Amino acid sequence: MKVKFSMLSVEDTASILDWSSKQSGGILPLSDNTFNLYPELKDKIDLNKDNTKLICNIIKDRIEKFNQDNESVIERYQLLWSKYHDKFIKIMEDYFKVSINKDINAKIGILPVCPRNIEDLSFSFDLCDDDNFMEICMHEICHFYFFEKCKKIFKDWKYDDFNNPSLLWYLSEIVIDPILNRDEVQKLFKHKFRSYDNFYDIYIDDKCIIDFIRNIFYNDNIEVAIKDGLQFLINNEVEFRNKCDGNCAISN
Repeated sequence: MKVKFSMLSVEDTASILDWSSKQSGGILPLSDNTFNLYPELKDKIDLNKDNTKLICNIIKDRIEKFNQDNESVIERYQLLWSKYHDKFIKIMEDYFKVSINKDINAKIGILPVCPRNIEDLSFSFDLCDDDNFMEICMHEICHFYFFEKCKKIFKDWKYDDFNNPSLLWYLSEIVIDPILNRDEVQKLFKHKFRSYDNFYDIYIDDKCIIDFIRNIFYNDNIEVAIKDGLQFLINNEVEFRNKCDGNCAISN
């Protein structure tokens, strides 16, 4: 398996922006970020239809120029990631006890969010410095391995289970902290990985959910930890969702 970097196409950018421009409430209030990044789209979006073609026409020149001006970053990112790829993938495979046999596509664009697609093994991100780049790649690849393991654990899984607002998706975001701050990862790339900030402010039964889930993942094997972590969220679903809906402004 390799991670292949490329520029995000006009069409794919437009599809992401059509989605993000409609997220004005709940845990994904991305519309303001979208219109700040693309003020030319403001008052152009119809919330009740697919605006992808319209957005393509509006952003086409900007995206084509961006892609042309930044094509050289593909090689830079590819070279940077190659220094860590083999060792990081081995850490993930040893920890999750699964492998991924298809390439992962990482796409660079002008985006208000970093979306991933579990089904086609892709994620997209904005230009960033080297440290943030490594954080994004390790974060996203961790998700792919997490859900690959879930496919082995839950026989009746479906791809909707791996996307917001599924509780399994929430668990995958919470466990970024305990998984990527393990000694094996830290020896490879010293960095303080964090789950989304507002998760650290959510308490259930006087316990921070990050601390509670971290304890599970530090003390159980991965299969047991995923089952127990998910069961904790199921048992406290109403309270958890209420607190997330009011507190968590997080990306896909």
